[in-house]
Amino acid sequence: PLYMTLQHPLQINNHCTDLHPNGIVRILLEPRSLFAMKDDCRYKWRHGITKHKLVFLPQQRGVLKRDDNYRRMSATIRKLGTGRKRVQKSDVAWVDPHCRREIPIANKQII
Repeated sequence: PLYMTLQHPLQINNHCTDLHPNGIVRILLEPRSLFAMKDDCRYKWRHGITKHKLVFLPQQRGVLKRDDNYRRMSATIRKLGTGRKRVQKSDVAWVDPHCRREIPIANKQII
């Protein structure tokens, strides 16, 4: 588990340090969880996940201590607006960075 921190600044920019009353929220994200942001949460609140060695779990569940081998993964998916550069049609679905090889699209119907 880890915590995502949301901050609601008085001004919508990355430099404002003044927050609205109750302008900090920490959300515990359990393993394999999904957190979707939209509307005010996405556009008016700053958000981030920091790497901590100690995670204090709620409801008296104790403290999780991470070793140096700990890693986390985060995926961000956004909708591309019209007029943005797009990838041309391809027979390659994605490139596996570990094997350094292209993974072909299994069904040519997929665009």
